[in-house]
Amino acid sequence: IFERAGLAVKARGVGPMFQFCFSKMPIVNYRDAAAHLNSPKYAALARALHERGILVHPSNIELWFVSTVHTDEDIESTLQAFEDAVAATRSTLLRGGGV
Repeated sequence: IFERAGLAVKARGVGPMFQFCFSKMPIVNYRDAAAHLNSPKYAALARALHERGILVHPSNIELWFVSTVHTDEDIESTLQAFEDAVAATRSTLLRGGGV
């Protein structure tokens, strides 16, 4: 979804726990990640997701989780809401271009 929107994002995590940062550079340690935490870009995306019924922490300092209780329908509806939220906030997410 991010790639199709032309957004530079780096995701990292283990198994079903992950987080992402708006960055062109790899995130390999805390110092790399710290520059992108509590970002206005992430906050804008989180607000757009909340408006679409997807509740995420408003700061990207927290991880996202995928669980076995999530059904295929849950995942599909989340991905659709995510795609809509990215499209709605794309101009904000593109500002600054990332690090």
